[in-house]
Amino acid sequence: MRYSVILCVLFLAGSSHATAGEMEIIDLSSLLPGATDAAAFDISPSGAVVGSVRIDSGEQQVARWTTDTGEVLDSIYGSEYAQGINDDGIIVGSYIGSAVGWFYRDGIFDCIPLPDPCGSFNNLWRVSSGQDINTDGIFTGAISPAAGQPANDPVEAFLGSFTADGEVVIQRLGDYLGAGTSGFGLNDQDEVVGVTGTGLDTIALLFRDSQVIPLPDLGGGYNGVEAINNGGVAVGIASAPNPGPWPYDAQAVAWDTRAEPITVTALGRLPGHRLSRAHDVNNHGRVVGFSVDAGFVDQRAVTWRDGQITDLNDLLPPDSDWRLEVATAVNDAGEVVGTGRRAGLPGRRAFLIRPVAMFAADHEGGSLSEWTTTVASAP
Repeated sequence: MRYSVILCVLFLAGSSHATAGEMEIIDLSSLLPGATDAAAFDISPSGAVVGSVRIDSGEQQVARWTTDTGEVLDSIYGSEYAQGINDDGIIVGSYIGSAVGWFYRDGIFDCIPLPDPCGSFNNLWRVSSGQDINTDGIFTGAISPAAGQPANDPVEAFLGSFTADGEVVIQRLGDYLGAGTSGFGLNDQDEVVGVTGTGLDTIALLFRDSQVIPLPDLGGGYNGVEAINNGGVAVGIASAPNPGPWPYDAQAVAWDTRAEPITVTALGRLPGHRLSRAHDVNNHGRVVGFSVDAGFVDQRAVTWRDGQITDLNDLLPPDSDWRLEVATAVNDAGEVVGTGRRAGLPGRRAFLIRPVAMFAADHEGGSLSEWTTTVASAP
């Protein structure tokens, strides 16, 4: 099925009276004065967005955006980036360089414990990460052995949760055949997806019912999974057998983890491209990610739906100054976030694409910013 959309390029916050099917693309970087480099990594069910930003080419910091505002959340620990947010406003992410995961809750940053106390000597020599969080406040990532455990024990994927008094409980999910594991995404059933291995030798994993399950591949050794929806559809990347030089002839894939046995489906790349990767999938089965050529010059943000790949740039007005490079997340409302560039403006720009009609009532009677429209089609 195809539907008509209108993409509105907004230079400031604002909207217009709109009909069903209309879309708008918002430059989130413009909501943070002085932003020279920004990326949007996740969007909550209600539309809050998180990522990272540099202000006036300074240190990388956490960025959070709502409907028409943006703000910088700076911790005392140094450079950081946010990877996930839920509707309770809890954010998870990692510090750059120190390899320590963190959460942001009730206006306070705190590290993901090991369970060594944050800032303790033992903690400084160990690692953790925060990668994703679900609607119930359960989060995942990777965590190294805590004090008292053998130092050569592997890093493991985990489920983290909060007690009624705000304490963090860590449930380690296990290694894979003695090798370390990392959790990258989870759904509202607390099923976690992640990987084991390093470099070009990686296996996509599913953590479910106390089991660590390897996911099928396309015959190659480079595999990764980044997200799973409530229906058990997981998405990521898989390489072909005997790949050539980088980028290894890999492409976006989807796994049906409810099937017996679990199945894997290649999602394809844009014509002339050699690599694609899926970053997220919503509960309606819409997948987002990117596709790029062998020279890593022509990178495009894309979406897959009903077996069809669409370049999000094809939906922009012909005179648009945007180049959308990667779509990183999509919620059930169909709102998509990612990163791109705009002619004449510095660095990466974070973007949000969303249906206008959902928010039209919020702006009735208000002033409108400068915007342009065009009509296009999308799957």
